[in-house]
Amino acid sequence: MKYTWVDMLMKVAVYLLLVLLLFFVWPITHNVRNAVILVSAMPVAVNTFIVAKWMGMDHKYAAELIATSTFISILVVPVWVYILF
Repeated sequence: MKYTWVDMLMKVAVYLLLVLLLFFVWPITHNVRNAVILVSAMPVAVNTFIVAKWMGMDHKYAAELIATSTFISILVVPVWVYILF
């Protein structure tokens, strides 16, 4: 988490709050809104590591993001479930 905290803050807090705010601007059904927010709160996909390694990018950082987002999502997803339901 030492190197990935800024990216995780963006993903877990800023991005999710922005999505929630946009749903107030453009209202949609309750179920769709909850599904989009919960999917957005999920961890970074594992295929990110594979794509980063294949393209010669920083695959070690991608692995750190995957591990950190998985740990943080254990804490964040239940909070969003409580808020939304």
